[in-house]
Order: sequence, then C-alpha cells, then structure tokens
Amino acid sequence: MESTKRAREDDESFRLFAVEATPVLYRAASLLVSDRAAAEDLVQTTFLRVARRWPVARKAPFAYAKRVIANLARDYLRRSARRPTRPLEHRGNQADCDRAEIVDFTARVAERLEVVQAIRELPPEQRAVVVFRYYLDLSVAETAKQLAIAEGTVKSASSRALAALERSLAPGVEPDEHPLEVSHDHRT
Repeated sequence: MESTKRAREDDESFRLFAVEATPVLYRAASLLVSDRAAAEDLVQTTFLRVARRWPVARKAPFAYAKRVIANLARDYLRRSARRPTRPLEHRGNQADCDRAEIVDFTARVAERLEVVQAIRELPPEQRAVVVFRYYLDLSVAETAKQLAIAEGTVKSASSRALAALERSLAPGVEPDEHPLEVSHDHRT
C-alpha cells in the first residue's frame, strides 16, 4: 500500500516537473539543434531518461534534464554534422490588433528571428555555451558542468560567440560604439 502511494506521488511530481520544464527544454533544444522535429525528439527522450532515473533526478530535476538534453544535443549534432537541417517553422497568431501593434509585433518577431538565425550559425560548442550561459542563465561553473567542458572553455567560447553575434547582428559597428553593453567579465 505504501509503495502504491509513493508511486502515485512520484508520478504526480514527475508530471508537474514535465509540465513546467517542457517549454524551457524545447526552446533550449530548438536553439541547440535548429530543427523542430529533432528538438521535440530530444525533449521526449530527455523526459524518458529523467523518468527512468526519477528517484535520483527528483532532487534536482532541471539540472538533471539540462545535462541530459546537452548530451543528447551534442550526440545529435555529431551524427548530423554532414546532413542539412530544416529550419524551424515560425507561425504567428492572428489577432484583432490595430496596425501599430501589428507593425511593432512584426518588427519584434523579425528581430528575434535575426537573433535566432545568428545563434544557429555559431559552431555547435559556442551555440551550446550561449544557450546554457545566457538563455538558461547558468553561471560559468554550471555551464561547464552541464556541458562537461572546462570553465576556461566556457569563457573563451562565450567570448568568441558574443563577438560573432555582435559582428553578425551589428555589422559595421565598432565594439566601442555598440548600443548594447555586453559584459565581457568572465570571472563569474
């Protein structure tokens, strides 16, 4: 009887985790692999692996899931290095808006797509570091641990990735003139 109650509690806690984690993991996977179907597969496989190890993973499920998705994305990118990928499909919601709201929304979507495309063009290691460091908001140490790389590698990959994104998103603008102040302090 006690084991049945514990199993139901485990099922419910995993279900709550999955509901909360799905959007975050999907967005991270999408940025890492640049393929909608592959991102969905990575998230599903992540949940299967987390569920199998739930008694251990439940202590820190997000950390466990981030590590799993990082490993799965790295494996996917290795296997598909020579195969072309499909771009993500982007669909907007139709709503009754005035013209100014539509123009503003369209500009924001276009800007977001430009940033996402610039991230997709980064080499896989830099892309992973950017996603974990800035999208998932992990520290240098946490990013290094999640990606199983040295902290120095995280710092140098971050620096190179940010410089590449800056060149891609603001061509012709000198780093000192750039309107976005990006801290290059990698001590933390």
